[in-house]
Amino acid sequence: MTRLADALDDAIEKLEILVDSQKPAPKKAVSSLKKLYSQRRDLIESSINNATEEYRQATLALKEAAVQTHKAINDLTKLEDAIEKIGSAIAKIGALILAVA
Repeated sequence: MTRLADALDDAIEKLEILVDSQKPAPKKAVSSLKKLYSQRRDLIESSINNATEEYRQATLALKEAAVQTHKAINDLTKLEDAIEKIGSAIAKIGALILAVA
């Protein structure tokens, strides 16, 4: 099972590549990247039970976001799909953070 931290790092890495490959960088991608950085800090500071449904959903959403972002790196027609997957992952991480707060 993929750990949430690993999935988050992978999604951030793929999004960084996407942002760095575009001049100018897509504003939605930059905004999403900033949110993921912030959520990574919040997750580090919280104690999370990895057996919860929120944890599972956040991890799965991040894996899907990373896959779609990787596709968008090579095919910009998939950028909007990637941004949607990232937005979904951000929402699920937010729900997880709220559940442990």
